[in-house]
Amino acid sequence: MGDSSTPKPTEGYFDNKARAAAYEASTGGCTRDLARHILTLCPSITSGSVIHDNACGTGIVAQEIVARNVLTKGGPDADYALTIHCTDKSEAMVSLTQSGYQGCESANSMLASFLNVRVHFTVTPSESLSFPDGTFSHSFTNCGILHFDNGLTGAREILRTLKPGGTAVVTSWKELKPFEVVREAQRACGHEEPLFRPPVDEKWFKAETLESVLRDAGFETVEIGEKTVHVAGKDVGELCGHLMALLSRYSQKWSGEEETTFRKQLEIEVEKAVVPIKRPSAEEGVEELVGIPMVALVGVARK
Repeated sequence: MGDSSTPKPTEGYFDNKARAAAYEASTGGCTRDLARHILTLCPSITSGSVIHDNACGTGIVAQEIVARNVLTKGGPDADYALTIHCTDKSEAMVSLTQSGYQGCESANSMLASFLNVRVHFTVTPSESLSFPDGTFSHSFTNCGILHFDNGLTGAREILRTLKPGGTAVVTSWKELKPFEVVREAQRACGHEEPLFRPPVDEKWFKAETLESVLRDAGFETVEIGEKTVHVAGKDVGELCGHLMALLSRYSQKWSGEEETTFRKQLEIEVEKAVVPIKRPSAEEGVEELVGIPMVALVGVARK
């Protein structure tokens, strides 16, 4: 299956450090929920595993691998060691991820040291990875492939850098209900078409696209599943803040009055759409939140 190399509207967006830093908060935790899920779908990460957090963003997958293995192993073991490579084409994202593993004040750094995890950081596009063939035992591309300049080329690089017998997990989105809620608020405010759409080719919202790209890249064993996660906040107000941040990420321009009017209407629409959810929390054990569902496509491919 061919794939256009036309630059995406988000091209260069996350090279801005402030935008990179705000990324995870603006997603309302949905990509971290998804990261936790995909780690349950692949063969066990064991001593000697070499893992790729591809298009790593803020390093969520790497953080969850470290946290998960600390809980399973229960303590330091000189014979137990992991290597994680975090890569992204955005220098700002890689810098932000790296800062989370430096200095004693960093929980991630302490966890990584506790478990003897070696974490490396490289600025490199996913379509031209700087690793030899057969480097990784596990490769994770969480909500990244739909932003690649060329999805098929990126998938071929995932295959190339995976060890024989290795597993790749690649995710995209199927349903983006929060954006439907945004459009309802726009209609209620009298906005005319075109209403807001995320700057992603809609072909990526189809399971057959993800499957065919992975198969065309050379993976013979590909399974596609789904997972519901949530853009969430402590209350409707906080959740609306996340959605407003998402809109601003993509250069939505309003006057002060227009933004105030839209925000009030957005709160009305969000109130209709939210469901109560519970989410694991390092500080509180379990957080009780309100969220809007997102359905992810999850591809598990083996070499």
